[in-house]
Amino acid sequence: MSLARASLPIALLLAACSGGDAVAVSDKVAAAGGANCIDEFTQEFEETSDQPAPMPVENLCFDQNAAAGPPVYPASSRRVHLEYKNGDWYATQESAHWTFGDFDAKRRCTTALLSRTKVTAMRRGAQKESARLVDGKLARSATTGVDYGKSIPFGGGPGVVTDEASGLSARVESTPFGVDCTRVKPPSGPGMDLCTVNIPRTCAASRVLLPIDVRVPDPVGGTRTGKTVSLRTGAIVDPNSWVMP
Repeated sequence: MSLARASLPIALLLAACSGGDAVAVSDKVAAAGGANCIDEFTQEFEETSDQPAPMPVENLCFDQNAAAGPPVYPASSRRVHLEYKNGDWYATQESAHWTFGDFDAKRRCTTALLSRTKVTAMRRGAQKESARLVDGKLARSATTGVDYGKSIPFGGGPGVVTDEASGLSARVESTPFGVDCTRVKPPSGPGMDLCTVNIPRTCAASRVLLPIDVRVPDPVGGTRTGKTVSLRTGAIVDPNSWVMP
C-alpha cells in the first residue's frame, strides 16, 4: 500500500490531538474523495489524561465522588461518539475532570468534586450547531455564538510518511476494525505515539475520524492516552436520528 510523502513537524502531530480540524484541506479538495475513502462510519473513542495531583489526597474530602472515580483522582477523561455520512457528522462528547470546592475548617480539608460536561455537535452541509451541558447548565451555540464542538478532537489526521527533515517515522499496521492505520512517532523524545486510519488526505472523512490510538505528553503535565474502542463502516448511519439538545 503506497503512502503520500509529506513533511509533518512535531507541532502538527500535537495539533492532531486537539479540537478542531487537524489537517487543513479545502472543502473542494476533500469532497473529491476517491475509491479508498470512507463515506460512512460510526466511531467510539475514549481518552484519559493522567495529570500530576495539584493537591495530596490526605488534604481532600471526597464527599460526592470517591477518589477512585472514574476517572481516578486527579485524572480527566472523555468519551466521544461520532457518526459520519458523506461529509455530514454528529458527535457527542462526555468528559469529566476534578475541581475543588471550599475549605472545610471543621474537617480541615478541601472538597474535591467531579465536574461533568457533555458537548453535542452536528454539521449538515455548511450549517454547524453545537451545545454544551456543564453540571446541569445548558448553553447553545445558536444563542451564545460559541462553537462548543471545537472541544471534540476531530480529525486525528491521516497517516503520512515523512521526509528526513521532519525526524518522524511511519509504518502501516492492521487494526481490529477492518482498516489499516499508520503509526507516526518521533525517533526519540517525550513518548509521543499516534496511529490514524490510513486513508488519503483528500478524503473528507480524514478531517473527522479520530485516531485509532494516541499517546502524547499533556501540556499541563502527565500523559494523554486515547484509543478507538469501536469503528464500524458501511451503510449504518441515519441522519434523521441526529437530535440537538
